[in-house]
Amino acid sequence: MSMSSILKSSIQWSGCTPELIENAPDDWIHYKWSTTRGGPFSATCRIPVTTTDVPFWCIPGLFWGDNQQDSTGQYYPRFRKDLQKPEKFQSSFWEFHTHRMAQPLVAVHDGAAWWILEVEPHTTVDGQVLHASVGFEYHDGIPYLLASLPFAERPYQHVGHDYTMPVSTSWIPSQACDVLWKIRARKVSGDRSSLLDILQDNYHSAPSITESADPVACAEATCHALMDWHYHPQQAYFRYTVAFDRVGQQLAEAGGASLDRHEMGIGWVSGWVVFEALIEWAIAHRDSKALEAVEKTWSHLQASGLVSPSGFWWTRYAPQRLKNPSIFDARFPDGFDGNWMPDPLHLHLRTLGDAVLRATRTLRRHGGSLPFAQSLQRQVLNQAEAIADIARKGWPLPMAVSARDGAPTSQQGTAGMIWISVWAELHAIGLWPDVALIEQGLDHYRHAVQTGNLYGAPEDVGECVTSEDVYIAINTFLDGYRITKRPEDLETAIQAARWLYVWRKSFNHAMDPRTILGTYQLRSRGGDLASFKNNHLHIYGLDTDTSLRELSRLTGDSRCKQLADDHWNFSAQLTPLVDGQFNAYRGMVTEQFYFIDWSALGNSVYLHESDSRKSAYDVGPHYRNHGNFAGFSHAWCTALVLKTAIDRQASTVS
Repeated sequence: MSMSSILKSSIQWSGCTPELIENAPDDWIHYKWSTTRGGPFSATCRIPVTTTDVPFWCIPGLFWGDNQQDSTGQYYPRFRKDLQKPEKFQSSFWEFHTHRMAQPLVAVHDGAAWWILEVEPHTTVDGQVLHASVGFEYHDGIPYLLASLPFAERPYQHVGHDYTMPVSTSWIPSQACDVLWKIRARKVSGDRSSLLDILQDNYHSAPSITESADPVACAEATCHALMDWHYHPQQAYFRYTVAFDRVGQQLAEAGGASLDRHEMGIGWVSGWVVFEALIEWAIAHRDSKALEAVEKTWSHLQASGLVSPSGFWWTRYAPQRLKNPSIFDARFPDGFDGNWMPDPLHLHLRTLGDAVLRATRTLRRHGGSLPFAQSLQRQVLNQAEAIADIARKGWPLPMAVSARDGAPTSQQGTAGMIWISVWAELHAIGLWPDVALIEQGLDHYRHAVQTGNLYGAPEDVGECVTSEDVYIAINTFLDGYRITKRPEDLETAIQAARWLYVWRKSFNHAMDPRTILGTYQLRSRGGDLASFKNNHLHIYGLDTDTSLRELSRLTGDSRCKQLADDHWNFSAQLTPLVDGQFNAYRGMVTEQFYFIDWSALGNSVYLHESDSRKSAYDVGPHYRNHGNFAGFSHAWCTALVLKTAIDRQASTVS
């Protein structure tokens, strides 16, 4: 008897039991239920697998292991086998709507093999879409893989606000009809990273977006949005977000408030993400206004005190508005602080490194066109040397440094590896002779890439595992390979790219055609889930677009190019090319498009168990983000679309 047959025979059903079982190719099992009018329908299957004391879970985009590497205590799904009762987003069992995951499957590794349960993410019955869920349980040393139709979410809903109570659903047929659903159960021997082969094959066996977005139109639109909406010429900075609804902004201002966020990160979510893209545009199109906006903003930042006492740049500029102060104002009176770090004196090394890397890359490509190039080069080198001094005392690099004296702070993560890319860029322009330090850094972080232990890149999620850590690893090891030419560095870049499959959405959601996402027939495939904490799709994967296409050329593996193309097409479809599209203005790209019911307000459990925490805002019990857009243009999203569009135009020409 085959392993799939053994697994099939071990399936335990609760709720409605299927009447007919059909075997299909590739071990998929088709189930059929005959329902009656008015009779509630719900079904859950469970598969017990081999006993293990240390189950290692994977739900792509939600779990890799137990999620306990994070010491910050933030609330997001974590596994604890010893808990008899769920407590503050820790539990021995979990179940999630398939929309929340990159691929609709759950798997557990027993130390020698993966046991995998995959499901059809949704099925249509009598014109109605039934969505599935998958999850796991752990009882007395035995892991169980499970799936439900319609979906259930337990013990908490991972929604990003206070209303996290569990939910279970059933369907009431309006007439007698058949429900068809398919699942697949299999066992695959190998180590933990062998699951990436399964995820990779699943992804590339599904159809991709065939039409390609027009980079010329996207570049023109997003440059327009950055210059005409985000840029504040009177105060010389770029607003982090700008509301789609300008009438709403007018009303907010009349009431002493603002829908726009008057802050600007120096890297990561604004600042040099915007500057680099606009300088590329300005040079390519001889756009003096775009170049002037960057020059004016940079001069203003320098004059206002961008360099902290440590010699590092502050990571956020948010001028205090004395007339209408805001929670988004800087925590120090000069307008600078450590961005979204809990301690305003802590400077996150990824945020800082992102700014310095983009500044260095701009110096290499267009330094001769920048009037501030000489002073910028000095500041870049000073910061690169300061980080090198920390590295020479011992790896790994810390998550953050103090703005007072540059001393490392306590939290850990792997995102500091971005400084290897900084040194590689400086080496490319003859300003960094210490290749040995680059090699040491690559050697140190190689194990983290091999095991997938990549975490801590976005400063707002603590020590959480994130897709942005994967992006940094891809770029870092490819940047390093250009300098070292060591085969192992190229191999590690390729391995880093394989971790994308843990985050990359492989299937399209069935959205109600009356929603914005449904009306425009927007596709979820090709987007990346942000992190285990922030359960939404995002477009920061554009930061690897050039690297993935280069990896494809270096290796001859077209799958890397497909990953790049799919993410570009996913991102570009969200770019309004005319005023009024998505209720936005031309070129405004939002960070939040609600393929998933999610809000970035902070999970809490105080409504159903003892908890001192509450989310940043009480959304109320009827709140649900699904099928709509967040009505704000984000500077980094708009700038990344612009930069990627320019790069793609250049590669086509060359």
